[in-house]
Amino acid sequence: MRSYLIPHIVANAVERVPDHVAFKHGADALSYEALWTEAGCLARALHEMGARKGDRIGACFGRSIKSAVALYGITLLGCVYVPLDPKSPKSRIRSIASSCDMSILLVDEMQTRSLLSEEGGLDGVKHLVGTNRVIGGVKCWSWADVASLKPIADLPKGVDGDLAYILHTSGTTGVPKGIMHSHYSALSFASLAAELYDLQSDDVFGLHSPAFFDASMMGYLSVPYAMGRSIIIPELYAQMVGSLAKLFSDEKITIWYSVPYVLIQLLEIGAFEKYDYEHLNWLLYMGEPFPLGQLRQLMERLPHVRFSNVYGPTETNQCTYYHLPDIPSEDVPLGYVWGNSSYKVVDRDDHEVSGGEEGELVIRSATTMLGYWKRPDLNEKAFYTETTDTGQTEKYYRTGDRVRVDQEDRIHYLGRADRQLKIRGNRVELLEVESAILAIPGVREAACVAPKMGEDRRLLIALVSLELELSPSVEEIKQLLATTLPGYAVPEEIRVVKQLPRNPTGKVDYRKLTLSLTETE
Repeated sequence: MRSYLIPHIVANAVERVPDHVAFKHGADALSYEALWTEAGCLARALHEMGARKGDRIGACFGRSIKSAVALYGITLLGCVYVPLDPKSPKSRIRSIASSCDMSILLVDEMQTRSLLSEEGGLDGVKHLVGTNRVIGGVKCWSWADVASLKPIADLPKGVDGDLAYILHTSGTTGVPKGIMHSHYSALSFASLAAELYDLQSDDVFGLHSPAFFDASMMGYLSVPYAMGRSIIIPELYAQMVGSLAKLFSDEKITIWYSVPYVLIQLLEIGAFEKYDYEHLNWLLYMGEPFPLGQLRQLMERLPHVRFSNVYGPTETNQCTYYHLPDIPSEDVPLGYVWGNSSYKVVDRDDHEVSGGEEGELVIRSATTMLGYWKRPDLNEKAFYTETTDTGQTEKYYRTGDRVRVDQEDRIHYLGRADRQLKIRGNRVELLEVESAILAIPGVREAACVAPKMGEDRRLLIALVSLELELSPSVEEIKQLLATTLPGYAVPEEIRVVKQLPRNPTGKVDYRKLTLSLTETE
């Protein structure tokens, strides 16, 4: 059976490996056959609630095996899967539910209490799945109610270009943007990742990213595509690095994918000396540059493991890769654009630059989004189009990332276009400042921001966390930066913190950081 809609992934696995474990979360596990049955029961329940093809269904879970059931059950009915962060402000959840015209929301009991405890409730939501509570005006379905129904077994009617799921990201403004992916972009990602990392049915994937984060799709789509097993990391383990280190070993994880920060934490507690990681084949990292010193240490401790730098905005899933051939002596490139994709590097006037010159990376890929939900204004700005000599229109997604291509056709990341600003008339690239700080021995983490201090002034501030043994002083950091950066790019203030604020995906939360600094000035 060829996969062209998301539910085909599980249907294929049921035909070949029905008893293989598809997802595991703590003591809970689902075989592919059990996943198919539970997804079918959920699809039946949604149909009885009045859901029809194309309807947006919300899924507001913590780390839970039900997140897998939600994805496949919702798409089995031909509806659109909309994962939500249960820890985000309730006003944000209400905003997304309203924008997507949700009448059905999947939750667990803890989320139900939290969501409905605040004034305003969830306007428009008529059905809640996952609670035994009695709530006025809302029909509640327990998971036992759902399981009692006869499962829908027929695959949905549709084409691969249909909308499959919507992921929400705030970007720089804080207003949720709904990124729409089709079955085609989802299946393209699943197959390309399975091929690139040679995923097999005996692979065990560490699914660390929460369901509302795009990186989770490797565990929810690519691993099942290869009929492997995804270990959904429990919330407690994700927070307690010592427990995570043991789980990593006990589950015999063969492929891991996360932001560098998680791997740095494991490195610092000596996890790779304390536990057996001989089963590990791949360590994939994404989201931000891996500090070179810690990356080297990690590769030295795991000489049998292959390392790969993964890049791609949520709008394109993944789009480039770089398998590290050796322990690096310099910054790691983004590498190469993967299959079924092409790219250009363009200047501010959308003219393609010459080799080696910097410009914005624009991507044309099978894994690219359909567009932003109900945001024609953003869609117009998001794409670069070009008409070929034959009259064909080719559409490229504007990544907003500045890059250059070296003589070996490797793409190098130079920073975000929106993290480049002028300070006292001079152009400053904040990533460049961060890289210079991270190169100083004893610096563990660094984040550089430039909050506005009035209408015409920005204050360049760096926050750093330090290694205990090699900690340089603030003055020493400034003196060293003065030897590598122009004077205007040396931060006016350097503040030492225990750790940087991070969002639920593990990335540095620059927006929160900037707001907190602005409030304290």
